[in-house]
Amino acid sequence: MTDQSSVLMIEGVGEAELRLSRRRKTLSIEIRPDGGIVVHAPARYPRYMIADFVRRKQDWIQDHLKKMQERADILKRASQAIFAGRIREAGSGKKVMEQIRRKTRRMAEEKTADFARLMGVTYQKISIRAMTSRWGSCSSQGNLSFHLMLSELPEEIMDYVIIHELCHRLEMNHSPRFWAQVARMDPDFQRHRKFLALEGPLWLAAMDELRYNR
Repeated sequence: MTDQSSVLMIEGVGEAELRLSRRRKTLSIEIRPDGGIVVHAPARYPRYMIADFVRRKQDWIQDHLKKMQERADILKRASQAIFAGRIREAGSGKKVMEQIRRKTRRMAEEKTADFARLMGVTYQKISIRAMTSRWGSCSSQGNLSFHLMLSELPEEIMDYVIIHELCHRLEMNHSPRFWAQVARMDPDFQRHRKFLALEGPLWLAAMDELRYNR
């Protein structure tokens, strides 16, 4: 449980969010995907010790931010190339996004119905959305959401995402029992998870490029 949140100035880096928690026992620094910095600390930890900890981590923070920016630049250049031809052909990124959305909906509806029958589960409606970081979600009511770029990924990856969300109809958590259900339907799920972690950001960046070329 987080009790307090305030702004902390880091010399040579800038502002960071300081979060104090009664449950936390140690100090840590989190750098979010957007470059935001969060310092986590126990609620009663002396401020001078927090400041000293952050000072000792300044080089690490700067190096991490630099690497994140370099990777963002690489992703931007690569994502610009992915849809360049399709944007020229369609006339705008918006039209390409709509083409992809229709394809994803058709494939997601067909695949979800097939996998649900195999797994013996039910679900409610399916939504196709431009989510910022997630590839799928399942609500407690059984409503499923899938990222509109899902159909652009290899088909086995799309299958994994759909299986993952349908397994939440059996286990609404990420417990060992949940992953056992995933493994039953997708024995190679670990490789598919790794693909999303490594390659997923490129496709999310590509979606942003489509938005910019409206």
